[in-house]
Amino acid sequence: MTRGEELLGSLLEAARRVIPRARRGAVLRAGREAGGTLTVVSHFGYENRDVVLSTFPVSGGDVIRAIRERRAQVIAEAPESGESAAAMIMPLVDGDVVVGALLLVSVVDTPRVGQEASEALSALARAAAIAVNECARLEAEARHTARLTLVREVGKRLSSILSLEEVLQQIATALVETFGYYHASIFLADIPAGEIILRAKAGRAAEPIGLRLKIAEHGITAAAAASGETLLANDVSREPRYRQVESLNETASELAVPIKARGRVVGVIDVQSVQRDAFEEEDVTTIEDLADQTASTIENAGLYEEAQQQTKDLISLYEAGQLFSSTLDHEEVLQEITRRCVEALDVDTVLLRLVEADCLQVRGSCYRDSGEKEEVERLLRETPIRVGEGIAGKVAQTGEAAVSGSTPGASATLPAFVDYLEKRRWLVVPLKVRERIIGVLTFIARNAPLSFSQRQLTLARGIANQAAIAIENARLFQEARSTNAALRESEERFRTLFHGVPVGLYRSTPDGDVLEANLALVQMLGYPDVQTLQAAKAGSFYTTHQDRDAWRAVVDTSTAPSRTVVRLRRRDGTAIWAHDDARAVCDENGRVLYYEGSLQDITEQKALEEQLRHSQKMEAVGRLAGGVAHDFNNILTTIRGYVELTLRGLKPEDPLGARLKVIEREAGRASTLTRQLLTFGRRQPLELTVIDLNETVLNLSKLLEKTLGEAIRLRTLAPGAFSMYIMADGSAIQQMILNLCLNARDAMPAGGELTLSTRAVIFDPAFVALHPWAECGHYVVLSVADTGVGMDKQTQERAFEPFFTTKERGTGLGLSMVYALVRQHRGFIHLASEPGSGTTFEIYLPRILEKPAPQETQTSRGPLARRSEAILVAEDEEAVRELLQSILEERGYTVLVASNGKDALRVFDSANVAVQLALLDMVMPEMGGIEVCKELQRRQPGLKYLFMSGYSLDGARGQFLRDSRAEFIKKPFSSAEISLKVRQVLDS
Repeated sequence: MTRGEELLGSLLEAARRVIPRARRGAVLRAGREAGGTLTVVSHFGYENRDVVLSTFPVSGGDVIRAIRERRAQVIAEAPESGESAAAMIMPLVDGDVVVGALLLVSVVDTPRVGQEASEALSALARAAAIAVNECARLEAEARHTARLTLVREVGKRLSSILSLEEVLQQIATALVETFGYYHASIFLADIPAGEIILRAKAGRAAEPIGLRLKIAEHGITAAAAASGETLLANDVSREPRYRQVESLNETASELAVPIKARGRVVGVIDVQSVQRDAFEEEDVTTIEDLADQTASTIENAGLYEEAQQQTKDLISLYEAGQLFSSTLDHEEVLQEITRRCVEALDVDTVLLRLVEADCLQVRGSCYRDSGEKEEVERLLRETPIRVGEGIAGKVAQTGEAAVSGSTPGASATLPAFVDYLEKRRWLVVPLKVRERIIGVLTFIARNAPLSFSQRQLTLARGIANQAAIAIENARLFQEARSTNAALRESEERFRTLFHGVPVGLYRSTPDGDVLEANLALVQMLGYPDVQTLQAAKAGSFYTTHQDRDAWRAVVDTSTAPSRTVVRLRRRDGTAIWAHDDARAVCDENGRVLYYEGSLQDITEQKALEEQLRHSQKMEAVGRLAGGVAHDFNNILTTIRGYVELTLRGLKPEDPLGARLKVIEREAGRASTLTRQLLTFGRRQPLELTVIDLNETVLNLSKLLEKTLGEAIRLRTLAPGAFSMYIMADGSAIQQMILNLCLNARDAMPAGGELTLSTRAVIFDPAFVALHPWAECGHYVVLSVADTGVGMDKQTQERAFEPFFTTKERGTGLGLSMVYALVRQHRGFIHLASEPGSGTTFEIYLPRILEKPAPQETQTSRGPLARRSEAILVAEDEEAVRELLQSILEERGYTVLVASNGKDALRVFDSANVAVQLALLDMVMPEMGGIEVCKELQRRQPGLKYLFMSGYSLDGARGQFLRDSRAEFIKKPFSSAEISLKVRQVLDS
């Protein structure tokens, strides 16, 4: 608080003592002119100074009247804030000048002033006048100091701050904060555009930075810019050039000072106040000084900004060139050009048109917002442009750029664009390649100056030149790419054919380098890709180098493509067979340049051929076994039958009986061997029963211990307490185990260990997928493992072939018989072996999970009763026929015998007894047993039949027995067996 303000406060307090009922009071300072602006210097009883100026009677004009008339005014009734009040107003006179007024407001009644009080108030008024002048003097000094300080500080800031926006904002802020102006703003001029641009502001205005005002239309500030002269409006209500701004509706006076550099207006400082006559001469001078100081800064900043802009333009040109050359894709180049143009020239829309068939077609565009895009694209659809038409068409024709504001009437040639372009500035530059115009670039901007600057025009031309080169390069590249694409398409068709054929194709040099190979060959030889296969030499594909040399000898000497069968080696070492159709390509001197040909994998075909040969061998063995077994069975039937008849006629103590029993036992063994032989040749069906594999293995191991010898240690891992049931032929299982164990013994000439074991397994789909030989289900595994010499891969591949053997005196039937028996049991056999590491055979047989119920066996409980039925016996073997006649007649039957089928029909027709049973051999000369049966059925429908044979019941004979449910007995049989069977058939 100043000294004058302290004095005024004391004077007001003294006035309150003179007028005790005074509730409020104030000292007001008058403006330079009578009736001018009033300023509250000091007050009491009011909330603030603004309240003083807004209350009655100050706002009613009574104070102004008292000042003008230079005499005190007493207002009897002054309603104030709903109360009845009276006021006294005394002018403050210093010499001959009225400097203000003293206001006292008394509530309820009119202040009563006596002579003494009147004199006291007069004295107080004179003192107050002096104090008001003192306050004014001090304020003037303070304002003068503030002006000097402001000018000095601005000078410092201008010399230290390079950013023009920062300097301007600090000046605007200082004007408001230092002098208490209502608003301060600084505009920079864009004379070519006829506009001033708001660059800094402080105070109350809400207009945004960047606001553009037309110099010819917008008030005092624009008028100062247009005239280059300082304009002062002490009372804006009397100034015709004043334009009120909504956010500055309290402005009473305004000062606009132009900023000039070298005689050219570069901006305007505009200051506004809520008081009339707010600007003294020194205020104007101060702001003009600030304008002068700012002018050089603006000019320097403009030069700096111009230099920066030039640098920026050069960078933009460089980056545009780099960007345009970064791709040769035609569409990408066009889009990158338009995108870069929007950024470089700070516009809203860029259109790139190319000349195509005398028309300009839009091939690239970039928009800042979707609304602009929709409007432009609508106009483009409605207005096709030809070369020579409209702005863009003229530029494409003449090669000269066109810019808004400097190309009068250019848009009139295309009326559809008139309304659109009138609200925007635009620039159209040509795209030239060696003086050939290939298109135009159009730049469009909204809310901008009327025209583009020379700098922008230069930048646009530079970008257009680089863009034209990029477009042309992309076009040439596109043409080259199209040509290359056609070549690639042709090559791809060949490549697709090359890699798509199911045979291997190759091209290789005489030295073994693989020049080309297709995917079929890569897969055939087991390589992961073509490159890995090419890294290998062609010689490595053969099992031996001599094989390739032999192949080359054939191909080199052939004038036409030659076909050979070659044995090749895959990458993993496995061998395959292939048909090789190859030819040698030679130069003019006959030197082989390379080989080309095809390979067709015939490994599977070879395997099928091998299986066929294997099947043919098995068929031959089967036929041989069947024939031999049939004859053996007839012989054994006779031997066993007569031995039994002879034994029944001997006394127990007869020594001949023991010898006959030996013959009977050996005949039984011979019968088992013939059955095994038939089983091997698949001429004999298995006699399947439920057996416990563990029990079979344990029982057989006792026999094996004596058979294998002391040098071989036998380990049996088949727990007897745990049963593993299978449906199998017991003797066949024993034969399999015995054959495998004997092979193991031979593989351990120096001794070793043989292990028999069993275990249960389950094959699920995942396991089967990895092991193609398996099928899903529950299995029992029988394992036979030795520690012998082992087998190589070649031996393993042929191990189950009939007649293949590695032994000097081997027959080659042992493992093939095992294989045949396993398959007949619907099982699988797996072989694992390595030379020197022994061999393991694993046999997988289907497992029965539930223990079967015990079966009762029907046996003869003693001698059969003698009967008298008539039986027709048809048998081509005389010894068997006579035996059957003896056995049956001994039982009391009437027996009619025949040596073949036709003889049987003759005997039946001529018989003088009724035949109840026909005992028929299945296979006989001239007519077999089935044919005889059919003929007899026509003769005697109720006749019963019993068939017999030493052959297996396969094919039609077995099917007939199953369909007719006829009874059958297999040779060889004993007298008791045939007697029991005959009785059962007759009694059925």
